[in-house]
Amino acid sequence: MLRPVSSGGSRPADRLGSFGGRLALIAALGAAVRVAYAVAIAPGTAGLSDGAWYAEVSRRLVDGHWFEERLGAGLVPTATHPPLYPLWLALVRLVGVHGDTALRASGALLGTVTVCLVGLLGRRIAGAGVGLLAAGIAAVHPLLVAADGALLSETLYAATIVGAMLAALALLDRPTVLRAAALGGCVALAALTRPEALLLLALLVAPIVWLCRAASRWRLGAAALACSLLLVAPFVARNISVFGLPLISYNDGNLIGGANQMSTYYGRSLGGLDFCISRGQPSDEAAFAEACRRRGFAYAEKHLTRVPVVVAARVLREWSLYDPYGPELRDQGRRRLVQGIGVGVDYALFVLAVAGVAQLRRRRVALLVLLAPIAMVTIVAAVTYGSVRLRHGAEPSVIVLAAAGALSLRTVRRRSRTPPRAGPEP
Repeated sequence: MLRPVSSGGSRPADRLGSFGGRLALIAALGAAVRVAYAVAIAPGTAGLSDGAWYAEVSRRLVDGHWFEERLGAGLVPTATHPPLYPLWLALVRLVGVHGDTALRASGALLGTVTVCLVGLLGRRIAGAGVGLLAAGIAAVHPLLVAADGALLSETLYAATIVGAMLAALALLDRPTVLRAAALGGCVALAALTRPEALLLLALLVAPIVWLCRAASRWRLGAAALACSLLLVAPFVARNISVFGLPLISYNDGNLIGGANQMSTYYGRSLGGLDFCISRGQPSDEAAFAEACRRRGFAYAEKHLTRVPVVVAARVLREWSLYDPYGPELRDQGRRRLVQGIGVGVDYALFVLAVAGVAQLRRRRVALLVLLAPIAMVTIVAAVTYGSVRLRHGAEPSVIVLAAAGALSLRTVRRRSRTPPRAGPEP
């Protein structure tokens, strides 16, 4: 039987010192695997990929150009992606790390943080055994290792998502305004890495606040929302000033246009993403995104009867149940073989995660916290496109659920092998 570690104490086997030492060893293994992958196996950053954008913008930040990229002979403002990951890369550059391989290897640090946070999350929900097993899976899971070796925001995104889940559990332990603000802040940091994380305000923050005492719900909810808005407001205000639209990122237009066209409705990229090609030369990236957005919505309106099929394909593709090795993998900065092995590992984790859900079914709060990122990535896939990369924010939840399921199945198996005790002789 799995038992969560209560805030009031712990069993001897769950003492933090013993747990922390073993978690540190697992984290060290995860760091070594990530560095080796980034240096020896991972592909270099492609010239027109998202990774190239992150590399260029972070370099411009160090040079004093605030979120600008080169277009033609000059520099123009950019908000293609949110700001947090470029700022992280700029910080890495400031300490002397510059080359493509070195920058990608720096993802090992963020990946190691994620491994530790996954271990703490598993321990908090179902005990030290689940925490250590979950951390061990996260340390060597090919999809997580591959993401940490690519120059893409997922390596930071996973850490912020797990941080938000831990903050949610901490708020339930002791509902205070400070902890509510911390939860809102974690969600904001995740949104400043990938904007779809704002969905967690509805999927995670609101339900958790509702479970707190009725007298403090509104105060806690206001604190969480205010902290989220306070953190995202500066970049949104900058985008309003520069582009005239209140968004964290303008990539949504490119996604809508690229996900709603003939090749993604009827072609080999069904449910996936293709390039959005602009007619003419828009004045800036916001105008380009708006043109793609209009074109995508117009195409969807003309093919409404096809939309249910496309949405189903997107969701199935998101969870590797349809064409998991499709053409959308081309710009993800990952080796196809490693990606394929990772998808196979996830199939096994999905099965174990179902057992984990069954094991934790009576712990509704734990399930609510773990299932919120899974619901988030599924919703995002339904309205945009399906890809293994887009489900990265849910991988920690799947891993923790799978660890809980694996240990529960082991317990059941041991009990089935234990012979019944003989009764007293008559």
